[in-house]
Amino acid sequence: MLKGNGELITNRGSHPLREGDVIGKPSGSGLSTQFVAGKDGMTVLDVEAWTRSDQTDVVYYPEHREILLRGRGLNHATAVENLFSGDEIMSRYAEDYKRNKDGTVDE
Repeated sequence: MLKGNGELITNRGSHPLREGDVIGKPSGSGLSTQFVAGKDGMTVLDVEAWTRSDQTDVVYYPEHREILLRGRGLNHATAVENLFSGDEIMSRYAEDYKRNKDGTVDE
């Protein structure tokens, strides 16, 4: 934490932050993080270390109901409401699935 104060919220709890704090989190899935600035704001230096060039990252932002996909050739975000379940999309492929450019599917 370079400047200011605030809070780090994870699915494991909430942690106060102040200038000079260093945060490390494990790699892998199952841990979401959110920084919430204090009244004077905060400046955070965020460094990601990807161990493989073919790595991908799928991040869910519950407060915004959005999903971010990142990795080689990926840099996309979408609202959760735009997603089909895997079972639904596979059943549509079996029925000559076609999605319109606006994201809708003709029934």
